[in-house]
Amino acid sequence: MASVNTANSALEEFLLSVEQMGSERTRFILSYHRRNYELQQDMDARFVIAMVAKMFRIPEKEITDGVHRNNERRDAIGFCVYYLKNVLEHDIEDVEHMLTRSRWVCYKHVKKIETLDPNNAQDKKYLSWMKKFDKRVANLKKEKA
Repeated sequence: MASVNTANSALEEFLLSVEQMGSERTRFILSYHRRNYELQQDMDARFVIAMVAKMFRIPEKEITDGVHRNNERRDAIGFCVYYLKNVLEHDIEDVEHMLTRSRWVCYKHVKKIETLDPNNAQDKKYLSWMKKFDKRVANLKKEKA
């Protein structure tokens, strides 16, 4: 009986939300919270995003939800895509969903990370970070095994 009341209450809340905010806004809010819940359940994604955010000194939300167009954020997204897709072997569709980016944007940012130039000063810094990331990800894989 309690589950029927909970379901009715959830349905009433949903209908009230659609009535007050409209169907598009309600859909957006529900999908946003569902994505955040899925992100919290994925330990690999949480690990990678936290690791990259710490190294770049930007908030994790800026990687997953941000819209600013600064280079650090773009490069942080590239690192996340690189480690989630190439190293931890997530599907690109999952990575797109986690980072709320299109496939094209994911590939564009990861391409920059895959083509780092050891002669460039900024790229040298990123390559040294990648060595640290590789060690941390290797430890994560060992723990999972």
